[in-house]
Amino acid sequence: MTHDSSSTPFAREIRAPRRARAASFAREIRATRSFVAASFAALMIAGCASDTSTSPPDAPTTGMELAYIHSTQQSPTQMDLYLATADGATTRKLLALNGAARFPDWSPDGRTLTFGQLDARGQASIWVVQADGTGLRQITTGGGDFAPRFTPDGAWIGFARTDSTRATSIALVRPDGSGFHWLSAQLIDAAGPFAWSPDGRRIAFTHTYNGFNIWVANVDGSGLAQLTSGTLDMSPSWSPDGARIAFITSVLESDAAYHSRVATMNEDGSGVRVLTRPTTDDGDDGNPIWSPDGRWILYEHTTTSRFQVTTCTLEKIPASGGAPIDILAGKSAGYCGGVSWRSVAH
Repeated sequence: MTHDSSSTPFAREIRAPRRARAASFAREIRATRSFVAASFAALMIAGCASDTSTSPPDAPTTGMELAYIHSTQQSPTQMDLYLATADGATTRKLLALNGAARFPDWSPDGRTLTFGQLDARGQASIWVVQADGTGLRQITTGGGDFAPRFTPDGAWIGFARTDSTRATSIALVRPDGSGFHWLSAQLIDAAGPFAWSPDGRRIAFTHTYNGFNIWVANVDGSGLAQLTSGTLDMSPSWSPDGARIAFITSVLESDAAYHSRVATMNEDGSGVRVLTRPTTDDGDDGNPIWSPDGRWILYEHTTTSRFQVTTCTLEKIPASGGAPIDILAGKSAGYCGGVSWRSVAH
């Protein structure tokens, strides 16, 4: 299978300026009332918040650690991999990455990280590295590979692969790079990032058939069901108990533009709640991830100034709703490349 590297969602996201992407998608939605054309750049465009619940006391996050990809420069093409305590009080650079990178994910045992990386030629591939920063290794060479996710048993890494026709499907490979195969022939146009159910039997993903919406299916491709039918819904993340799915949704806000907000729903698509709210900084939220204990949802918050200066930080919000907390407050902000939690031994 051949790849046009310039057409991969990862490459298109890196090339497109943040505010230009937002304006383009907003104009298309307002003009046609149809869904946005298939592009991974849409990951940060989303919706409106309306939840009015109050925040519980800040539950301790002792025993949890974050891995996140970030660039303090005004360029998404040179990013680094960091580790941080779950409250953001302590951070350290684990690895300097040679190029743009996104979507880190811990293995279930917390010993290995996987992530997608785009090289100078525009080739996107999947990499792994040990938790201490050693053993960095490229495990795919497809050229259009991104959004890796360990299976719940840690035996495989699933990822999205885009081919030369710009169709995206989910593939699997072992952490050592062996055993490549497609998850299911039925799961085409299944854009990443996606999420495994905690028991590993189902996946939630962004289906690009007739728009961007969240769908679920059994891993063999059966039981395909659409959960959302919004303007732009994507980036699902399954809660640790399997009861709810966090995702990004898009709704027109009072500034006559579409903004991304974090929402949750039951695993059958009912009970949608929008957790994050319109902000005074004209910002957008993206890539929600549940904490291992299921009490928090961590996400990226990105703003772009009128001088086209992009700032991205990491925020967390109680899964039941409430006020967001900036866990990187006071630290250098730039471009975000995703985040993942792990539990650590005391």
